Amino acid sequence: DMLHYFTHSLTQTRASERGSAKELLSKLMESQRVDKRSQLARVASIKSLTRSLEHNAIKGALRQKELFSKVQTETTTEWRGQEVQVKTLRGHQSSVDIIRTDVSVLVSGSFNGRIMIWDLRSGTCYRQLVGHTHAISSVEFDEDHLISGSHDKTLKVWGTQTGLELQTLQGHTGTVSCVHMYDSHTVLSGAYDNMINQWDIRQSEKPVAQFLGHSGVVNSIRKHDHTLVSASRDTSVRIWDVRKPSKCIQTLSAHQDWVNGIELDPAKDRIISSSFDGTLRLWSLATGECTHTLSGHDGPINSFSYVHPTVISAGADETVRKWDLSSGTCKVLRGHTAEVTAAAILNEDEVVSISQDHTVRVWNVHFTNKCLVLRGHSDWITSLGVSKGRIVTGSLDSTIKIWDLHAQRPSEQRHAPGGKKAKKKKSKK
Repeated sequence: DMLHYFTHSLTQTRASERGSAKELLSKLMESQRVDKRSQLARVASIKSLTRSLEHNAIKGALRQKELFSKVQTETTTEWRGQEVQVKTLRGHQSSVDIIRTDVSVLVSGSFNGRIMIWDLRSGTCYRQLVGHTHAISSVEFDEDHLISGSHDKTLKVWGTQTGLELQTLQGHTGTVSCVHMYDSHTVLSGAYDNMINQWDIRQSEKPVAQFLGHSGVVNSIRKHDHTLVSASRDTSVRIWDVRKPSKCIQTLSAHQDWVNGIELDPAKDRIISSSFDGTLRLWSLATGECTHTLSGHDGPINSFSYVHPTVISAGADETVRKWDLSSGTCKVLRGHTAEVTAAAILNEDEVVSISQDHTVRVWNVHFTNKCLVLRGHSDWITSLGVSKGRIVTGSLDSTIKIWDLHAQRPSEQRHAPGGKKAKKKKSKK
């Protein structure tokens, strides 16, 4: 009986265990089915989300393409009934701080770190370069490479034709303030770390030479052969031999405030510098002597343009000044009602200026009281480019405008230079 009891008990225990095991297995299988259904649901959800993202990306790309290719063309009449065709380019989402042009290409850089490449003739954007994480401070380019400097402390090398990022150049510890592309592979940069770096973009992403000596931000750099000149907020201009970067050849000290611009003209043995002290200075490249001081601005000089023998300066005093280095004369162009941010030489008779008063002005330097006023921007105009009769401007209003001066004088095609209708000569029979 005892044996029967234990046998029966064991049988019941095993049956109970089998039942529990089956129940556990059933729950496990159901759990797996639930997990599988959940997994399938998640996969389906991911696929749906992916399709949605792809759809939105395509829609966004189409909208972006439409935005970039949408060029608003207007005609404005401001002076003597002359018509100027203006294209308004929209695509940047923040202020356009940098403009660079050549015959057919326009490059723009903005405060949000975007660079855009446009067809200068049609106004169509065909490349957008995304990579910098802060504002663009400087851009230079040639047919193959585009070099950009940024507040993110880096320089980037891009393919001009492809728009691909080729290299990131790291070596500065502060905002990159200026870039100078000397040739197809040599790049120089100045920064808020008071240093100048030289790069060979064929070899390395690190500087091949460093120039130490400035005690303030390096604002501008120019190079010719083995000579490098730099301008700094430490109020000095320095001359360097690139073969001996550890040693500054000369320090030119005469300015009383930040030196913000520099040009180098070896053929004339000349360095030209501009400063917030309101003066331009001419220096001998050979001796470092200050040969001339061009005084007249009542406040900082924001920028200048030089084509021998002419210097055009843009002042915070709301004036543009044309200096003739051959005759020593100066013409003052008045009309802007706020700081003049930049000026450039169009030809031997005309100069162009931009201002915080939202206007572009084209001046005939022979008639200082008359100018062509171009209106259209709704905020400060911050950047200027000139190419083959076209004026290109960028603004805090996030737009770029191309002002075509070739379309400016249709009347000149119908009238003689004196303003009267040209008489047809009768041919003798």
